[in-house]
This record gives sequence, structure tokens and C-alpha cells, in this order.
Amino acid sequence: MARTLLSLVEVQIINKNRTVRTLAYLDTGATYSVFHADFAEELGLDIFSGERKEITVGDGGMIPLYLFKLNLIIENDMKNLLFRQRG
Repeated sequence: MARTLLSLVEVQIINKNRTVRTLAYLDTGATYSVFHADFAEELGLDIFSGERKEITVGDGGMIPLYLFKLNLIIENDMKNLLFRQRG
């Protein structure tokens, strides 16, 4: 089985005057940045008011997403970039 290295980076998710900091896996091939619904409340968002989409995930299953346009800052301290093996 092939192994893939995933970058784990610190990010800031910003909605107007609210900011959440968290660690996130960096997927340069992803169409969307996906975060747990708990962040919506911290950012002052009503999750079900977002545009609903169904996406296919890696195992072929489908999950619902609610889309919002938010600002995302990836911290650029490359010396603290972590890698995790998947697979």
C-alpha cells in the first residue's frame, strides 16, 4: 500500500471580526477546505444557511457540506511544519 505524507499546518479561519485558530491538514488538490461544524458557532455562522453541497470522499461515500466564503490564513512558519503518514 502506498503511503502519502500530509502536511499539518496552523491556520486561522476568519469571518468578519471572529477568528478561530486550529491545526489542519493541507491538501493542495482539494476543491474545498473542510472544517468541523463546531467552528461555525465560534465564527458566528448558522451552518444550515450555507449553500448545501454533497461531496464524494476518499472511500467513495457522500457527505453534506454547507459552504461559506471565509478568509483562511495558513501560518507560514515552515520550520514548524509537521508531516503525518497516511495509509
